[in-house]
Amino acid sequence: MITVSRLRTLWLLLLPCLLAACAHALQGTCTAVADGDTISVRDHAAAQTVKVRLNGIDAPETAQEYGQESKRYLASRILGKTVRVEGGNRDKYGRLLGTVYLGAENMNLTMVRQGWAWDYTKYCAGPEYTAAQRQARTARCGLWRQQDPLPPWIFRHPDQAPASASSSSAAAAHRTDAGDYMYWISNNGKTHNRSCRWFLGNSGTGRYTNTPGAVDAKCCGGAHR
Repeated sequence: MITVSRLRTLWLLLLPCLLAACAHALQGTCTAVADGDTISVRDHAAAQTVKVRLNGIDAPETAQEYGQESKRYLASRILGKTVRVEGGNRDKYGRLLGTVYLGAENMNLTMVRQGWAWDYTKYCAGPEYTAAQRQARTARCGLWRQQDPLPPWIFRHPDQAPASASSSSAAAAHRTDAGDYMYWISNNGKTHNRSCRWFLGNSGTGRYTNTPGAVDAKCCGGAHR
């Protein structure tokens, strides 16, 4: 007769195997980098391309401050190289949620450690990510060069910003130094025009001017050259 105690023991022994069976791992070549947390991988075994969302992190959107820099950093590390993806779930867009490894290096964690992505606490990947973000912020790495960087989840849904937030979206109404200037140039050199949400909704790390910079911000067209 099998007792409850024996069933419990059997379940504990089988659980790791069941979890491993549910997990999905693939090895392939990174063929594209959409942004700092989304890539495409050509699965060597299945001979198909899989879109992968790096789990547990959230990188700036490409139209956001440091979004392009985040994308370029990730591309410089893994584009055209063989990576391993460990994950099992899919998000609502059908992307595989996974941890991307370049050799033994956890690239999800590297993106946070280098300051090119946030620890996405809504989908917590572990305390090491929180520690990595804290270190990057202290060292002012990547996006943390900004005084008050805007989290990408607030950038996507500004209406969800906490009323007490000190982020750009919450501080927009408090920028009183715009005057009659035509442009705001962010600290990474991108030109935003007066119609842009970031003309007033910026964190104050750039400058207002009537002379546009060399690079137009994609989100508003900048000087429309």
